Amino acid sequence: MQVKWMKNSVHIVARREFIEYMLNDRRAIEVSEALRKFAYTTVPDEQFYGTLAYNPQLGAPGACLKTYEYRDVNVTGARLPGMIRYKLWYSPTCPTKLVHGICILGSQHLPDLISSDKLVANKFHEGYYAEGYDCLEYAIAARTYIGPAPPSLFANLYCSSELI
Repeated sequence: MQVKWMKNSVHIVARREFIEYMLNDRRAIEVSEALRKFAYTTVPDEQFYGTLAYNPQLGAPGACLKTYEYRDVNVTGARLPGMIRYKLWYSPTCPTKLVHGICILGSQHLPDLISSDKLVANKFHEGYYAEGYDCLEYAIAARTYIGPAPPSLFANLYCSSELI
């Protein structure tokens, strides 16, 4: 079977059926073993999800029929990388500190984090502006108890580089 090797984030949002497929299906296990054996990149785990998601012939539930690129005028921003997690790479305006090119989040980021439609915030360090994490946790709990997010918020999401 012909497989197109894809590189994606290790941070994804996936349906339960996709996770069960990743862990239990013979084809997914073969892909995982091939990536470990041949190490197509220095971080083969970054290829596992993308390879399964963008090769519909492998049979993964919800597999994408094509890849989506930034330059594709027919694709909304909701399908492009970065829609799932709030993460600042090499930000020249990082008000805290950069570690391996990632801006470490803190209380300075609260206004953006609280109003963000991202599902995951990456990266906090324990003990570094810890009040930022605590306040974000409180804001998420408050938003949860107030009521559901507007249904339109994630209505058009499917088959992106981070969501399947």
